[in-house]
Amino acid sequence: MRIVYALALLCCLIGINKARAADSYNLNAGATLTITEHSVCAVVTNGLSSSIFIPTKSAGEWTSFRTNTPPGVTSDACDTTPNIFTFIDVTGANPSTATTSNIVTINGITTATPVSATNGAQFNINGGGWVTSGNITNGQTLQIRLTASGSFSTAVSTNVTVGPVTQGWSVTTRAANSCSNTTISWSPGCSVASGNMTHGEGKSVTNTASGYTGTRNLSCNDGTIGQSGGSCAATGPTCGTFIASRRCAAGVLRQASQPNHAACKAYCEATAGVRCCSMSASTCTASSASIGSTTTATFAASCN
Repeated sequence: MRIVYALALLCCLIGINKARAADSYNLNAGATLTITEHSVCAVVTNGLSSSIFIPTKSAGEWTSFRTNTPPGVTSDACDTTPNIFTFIDVTGANPSTATTSNIVTINGITTATPVSATNGAQFNINGGGWVTSGNITNGQTLQIRLTASGSFSTAVSTNVTVGPVTQGWSVTTRAANSCSNTTISWSPGCSVASGNMTHGEGKSVTNTASGYTGTRNLSCNDGTIGQSGGSCAATGPTCGTFIASRRCAAGVLRQASQPNHAACKAYCEATAGVRCCSMSASTCTASSASIGSTTTATFAASCN
């Protein structure tokens, strides 16, 4: 019972102390105090050499004190209107990046003042964490953070409000880079000059390398050329018809319609993996020396 009684008494005393704290204030000599009671905020400064009693139990007492302050004591309405501050707009930001503003110092207010920002912007007060709501006091710093647009040459903005004052701030992304002319190569041996391209441009190009034919699809994205699709195939020299299926026992490919054609011979050997024999002379050339001095007629017969 004694414990219960003691706890009940303690609760009553605590309640009484809390009530009395709201009923009045004691301001020491030379001190300044911001008081908000009955929805009215005032900054009271005691210029006397002794402390003063400030009654606030009722709205009438609080109003009477503010309008009839003793000599040497001042009571001024709280000021939540800051001096002019400016955030400098940002240009040339990379797309989709978190961008921070310049840091400003908030002056001209006499009490904690609410801060807010629109469009998903965040801010930090006096170098603290990034938040979306808070209060700032006189002399503290303010900085804004906003995510840039995901598109090039596009602006996003926010309105930052401190007390009754609103200041706008915007972030504009940079322009996309164009693609410079460069040599594009693709397998097995095609290549072509891309030509200058603008961001977002796409086109099909045709191979210009000798010995091959094909096309390729190109696209320009912020200074980088991408390539895809298309085709590339080797083209043989115009050397007439040769019969690839007719081979001599020594592994020599018969070249039927254009004997002694050097380009055709080289193409034959490169693609078929065998030697080509010239048919213009009565015997095979040195390139088919392994056959010996077989005559044209004998050679043709052996290849059929």
